[in-house]
Amino acid sequence: MITMTLFNPGTSWIHRILFNYKLIYSTIRIGSKHDVANVRNLQCCSNADSPLGSPQSPHSISIESFVVAELLSTERTYVAELESLVEHYVEPFHSPDLQQGVALPIRGRSDLVFGNLRELLHFHSRFLLPELLANENSSAGICRVFIQHANSNEIYDSRFLSLYHAYCQNKAASDAIRKEFCEMSSFFADCQRRAGHPLPLGAYLLKPVQRITKYQLLLRELERHCRPEVRPEVAAALSTMLELLAQINAAIHQLHISGFNGDLRLLGPLRLQSECDVYQFSRKKKGKTSRAQRRHLFMFDGGILFCKKRNPPNQPSSLDPEYYEHKMCIPMSSLGFSELSRSGGPRFELWDEAKSDAYAIETVDVEQRQRWIQRLSRIAPREEQLIRQRPKSWASTISNDSTCSSSTRSSDSEV
Repeated sequence: MITMTLFNPGTSWIHRILFNYKLIYSTIRIGSKHDVANVRNLQCCSNADSPLGSPQSPHSISIESFVVAELLSTERTYVAELESLVEHYVEPFHSPDLQQGVALPIRGRSDLVFGNLRELLHFHSRFLLPELLANENSSAGICRVFIQHANSNEIYDSRFLSLYHAYCQNKAASDAIRKEFCEMSSFFADCQRRAGHPLPLGAYLLKPVQRITKYQLLLRELERHCRPEVRPEVAAALSTMLELLAQINAAIHQLHISGFNGDLRLLGPLRLQSECDVYQFSRKKKGKTSRAQRRHLFMFDGGILFCKKRNPPNQPSSLDPEYYEHKMCIPMSSLGFSELSRSGGPRFELWDEAKSDAYAIETVDVEQRQRWIQRLSRIAPREEQLIRQRPKSWASTISNDSTCSSSTRSSDSEV
């Protein structure tokens, strides 16, 4: 995941929030009358309709408000960092007077190093930051801003997705080019000196990846400490940003799927992927399910691929990049889905309406299962249709996974 490989989030920021909150709350409780009066004066000067707290309540300065303040403060800092990169690196990159300092293979091609950094700055400085600041007194309003820009609609695609997908997808190539042509360049050393950056360029080019992952951390903390009446909107924003991260992560994940008879690009965007145990059985016959087979499932807009993770032969598996051997595909146009499984337990079922076999799917954890159920529920038939499609014998069928003999297991077909 992005949050694991590219950004290792610390907790110092929330520790600072909690520490400041304790200091302020202590001041309100045990401070002098003059201090308490100052706090009350500040409250009275604030908007009486502010949803972050009532002027009459000493709890108006809450952890919720500190999380919001942290979000706005770090957003301002992020925009300032983007502005500094564009001003001191990107613009000089195209200056005719400075071209001699740029390596010939990348001369005039700032996009090779900086990707769509200008577009990111335009979005955050002209749209996201002003809209967040306009809702600084409303946690719900801030959440609506995230939902608006993260969701696609008939007018425009998700701004977050389109911008950060492009930036993250270019990141690996950008790093390679930067290491080859920029690290020992006097031009980039001069840019760093003029910008006053204490860290090398690579640290600042990582900022967009860090920022897109930090939103969900801030929203998660906001969900923990917000008032009950705004929690549904905070939860919706958090879910939206987590799904956005999953889509970006899937887009930059180097998928190597072999054996697929067709063009994977025609299946559309990759929406979800996870490793699962798959149990095969016949929809038309009452009988045993097969033994569990570990498969990696990829959900595209056009279908669900069942793949087996492989490693190159004759190589240490821990050192080689994984790839996936395609086993089968269920097109979305003929996908059947049930949230419950004939074999019981936490499994759900998938099948191709054009075929007789079905598959009980067991994810590695409950959270993964919920993601699949939520995504499948948007595209699969409604529950009453599923009940009509389900054979009557399912109600009385009990899984025989645990009683399968070794000879039966060895004869099971492979998904």
